[in-house]
Amino acid sequence: MLTGIGGIAGLNLGDGIITDSQNYGSILGEKSVGGIAGANRGEIFNSINFGEFVQGLTNVGGIAGQNFEATIFRALNFSNVEGENYTGGVTGVSEENTSPLKISISESVNIGAVSGGRYTGGISGYLDYDRAADSYNVGPVSGEYWTGGGFGLIIGSEVSRTYSSAEVMGSLQTGGLLGINNTSQVTDSFFNEALAPLAGSTGITPLSNDEMAKLESFTGFDFGGTWEIIPDESYPFLQ
Repeated sequence: MLTGIGGIAGLNLGDGIITDSQNYGSILGEKSVGGIAGANRGEIFNSINFGEFVQGLTNVGGIAGQNFEATIFRALNFSNVEGENYTGGVTGVSEENTSPLKISISESVNIGAVSGGRYTGGISGYLDYDRAADSYNVGPVSGEYWTGGGFGLIIGSEVSRTYSSAEVMGSLQTGGLLGINNTSQVTDSFFNEALAPLAGSTGITPLSNDEMAKLESFTGFDFGGTWEIIPDESYPFLQ
């Protein structure tokens, strides 16, 4: 099995730091396949994946296939991401399992199309006792079970200040931002109901196209600090 395949590193270990990096190649593997790192156990900062596609079977992500007790900060994925299980625009699966939970995914964006089978999300397919914040997805998402514009399944996790403005299609447990929430906390998070009229979880606010372009719609967002918006012209974007 082709395991740990990445555009910059197959495996980024605990003391590894990948920063200011760009990948332009397409990535093909089987398990733990990512546009920047196949499996990330260290840190990925300020990195972009421009490749045409990232394809694999399980743990497939536009930035990292697997993100384990690791950090992804200010990452951007343009690639189309295709997998069977645990597929996401930023990470296929992200696990923290520390107390208190630290933020593993922040200020990151997915633009590419994401398609998978089980656990498929525009940001992460599966968030396990982890935290994600200040991130968004604008790429279409399609899956079979547990599919969300931002996250397929979150367990014991915290999600804050996120949004999805993307078409979302799935067969079971499908949501505009989140497929299914299992004992997790979601705050200040939103989705474009014109593209995906599916709630999926409490703590998530549906917005119309017009509302998506208004600063006052996005309660909790730090505009002028982390976020910017051009009122009535753009959706929120990261500084």
